Amino acid sequence: MRAPRARAGRPGFFDHFAAFVIARRTFLLWFVTLLTVVLAMGFISSILIWFLKSLRLNPVSLVPNFIPAAMSFGLWGYLVGQVGLAGSVMTAIAFGLIVDDTTHFLSKYQKARCKGLLAPEAVRSTFRTVGQALWTTTVVLAAGFLVYSASGFDVSWVLGLMVTIAIVFAIAADFLLLPPLLMAIDRRKL
Repeated sequence: MRAPRARAGRPGFFDHFAAFVIARRTFLLWFVTLLTVVLAMGFISSILIWFLKSLRLNPVSLVPNFIPAAMSFGLWGYLVGQVGLAGSVMTAIAFGLIVDDTTHFLSKYQKARCKGLLAPEAVRSTFRTVGQALWTTTVVLAAGFLVYSASGFDVSWVLGLMVTIAIVFAIAADFLLLPPLLMAIDRRKL
């Protein structure tokens, strides 16, 4: 009985086909994730318009909600060089968590404006009423997702670290970007 020949040299049909299938699935994963994030953005924007009853606040609310994910991808790309499956899932998870703090901030800001406060005074009042709560939720969520980064499973490790980075960037965006944006669009006096 002869020993089977070892396959050496050029890859065969099945090697190319497997690579094609993997590439196609990866593309579909990225496409569906991107589509999901865009649909979530539209859905949440609609809810915020209804909840806040303001078309002017809606574009402002999107800035601190999407910049953290973009900054997380940028930092991760700079430090690691590639974003895999966990990174693509991170955007949807982080967005769902991040939008909560922005909604609380905008809600309290709008209530302060309705009481007759000028924009700078309303921002200060908002910080006094929700600032501590936003810090607390940020610390709790970041600590919770940091637990994932202790995992030996690569996807969990990356997911935990990237969501934590996004959460930290989100509190910075809510505290450093949102107030100046609100004061810029809301210069009118009541």
